[in-house]
Amino acid sequence: MNIIGTENLTVDEIHSAVERGAKFVVFQYCVSVIFMTFKRSSDVYLIRPGHTALAPRVGFSIITLALGWWGFPWGPIYSVQALWNNAIGGIDLTPEMLARSPSPATAQGGPPVQDKGGNTTTMWEKLKIATTIRPMNRPTNRKGMRG
Repeated sequence: MNIIGTENLTVDEIHSAVERGAKFVVFQYCVSVIFMTFKRSSDVYLIRPGHTALAPRVGFSIITLALGWWGFPWGPIYSVQALWNNAIGGIDLTPEMLARSPSPATAQGGPPVQDKGGNTTTMWEKLKIATTIRPMNRPTNRKGMRG
């Protein structure tokens, strides 16, 4: 999971932005293929005070309008849910994101933590790493099947 809008910001700057009214949100989109419908969430966006994040709201809504309706029966249901959530500004994840981040008092990301390999890092760095790692594909056997 990427957090869009936090590039080059320190923990203190993120917390002060949230105190001024910034929030972490995700937008939803829906894609359907006949009898299969997928409702997904975007990456997390940091929406600063006074900003509306109109571009991602409209972009994910256009994807849903174009590709979400076609699955039966869940396509129309999930499409309406995604469009509604985008119309009201996305799903607010601010409390969850703040609970996962260090407090401003520990600006360096908390006390150092040593992992199994002997590397020392901070909890904030571990959070950043954990939210950017993507799962790798599992290897296949000789027949090309996963297993």
